[in-house]
Amino acid sequence: FLPITRMPRDPRPDFYLLVVAHPDDESMFFSPTICSLLEQQQTIHILSLSNGNFNGLGKTREVELMRAAGVLGISPPNNYATCLDVRHLQDGPKETWEAGAIADAVWAEISRILQKSVPVNDRESCCNVAIISFDENGVSGHPNHIDVCKGLRQMASEDRSRKIHDTNVSLCVWELDSITNSLTKYCPLLEWIPMLVDFLWGIFCSSLAFIVASDQLGNQKVDGRLRFIEASSEDYDCTTWDCRMFRPLSIWRAMAAHHSQFVWYRRLSVLFSRFSYRNTLKLYVPIHCRSIKSGGLKEGGVNSKRL
Repeated sequence: FLPITRMPRDPRPDFYLLVVAHPDDESMFFSPTICSLLEQQQTIHILSLSNGNFNGLGKTREVELMRAAGVLGISPPNNYATCLDVRHLQDGPKETWEAGAIADAVWAEISRILQKSVPVNDRESCCNVAIISFDENGVSGHPNHIDVCKGLRQMASEDRSRKIHDTNVSLCVWELDSITNSLTKYCPLLEWIPMLVDFLWGIFCSSLAFIVASDQLGNQKVDGRLRFIEASSEDYDCTTWDCRMFRPLSIWRAMAAHHSQFVWYRRLSVLFSRFSYRNTLKLYVPIHCRSIKSGGLKEGGVNSKRL
């Protein structure tokens, strides 16, 4: 099954930046998001804040990240994936990553992306960046994942806009719901059944559209490959973003590209983890911006309808 994505309405950001702690996080946890964005021809960059050098395999894992990005469909990976190796952001459960170091690394990557991908004469006065990363539980509970969340939340609260290369850059942060219920997290049948229902519903809608020659099918769009993207309806919570897909072989190949990390329990994770089939992302709204007014956030907050 191809990706089924429920996203908030347009306008889209200028690009998405997936911020992870280690190489292999992008494949193990965020594959549905990456594939869904690529399916919709959105631009996504990957930033790994460390090269995973906890066991001395940092250089190997840098190469593996590029290979995995290519498997997931990011091409050329060297232009869209970056793996850092800096003193203040080293892999390890006992390492503490300061929020300031994370913010500096993320803003530096955004600056690099703007400088490399957009010619000076073509740069617009404004650029909106959507950052995707972990929530406060870090999915697996790894301290580095949790520190990434803390750093990005501080950015969203205190440092969410800057002027870079004569461009006013503003960002918002989307966090992957860690899912604390183990049954929901590791029982794939709970994800397969809804995906099968949606898939069959897409076939039905496609057939109906062909028969009646009408485009009055609400928000559902179906192409010849029986792919459909379910856009958010008027009453859908525009601070939530849902990506579902059934591509276990693709995820297996992406994780297998991280050969040094593809041990038995990660193989099981590819097959049984919810994050191989579904990502639920939630927009982080700073505490001082959480007063809702007229269906949106008050001035000064992150507009929940930006994505």
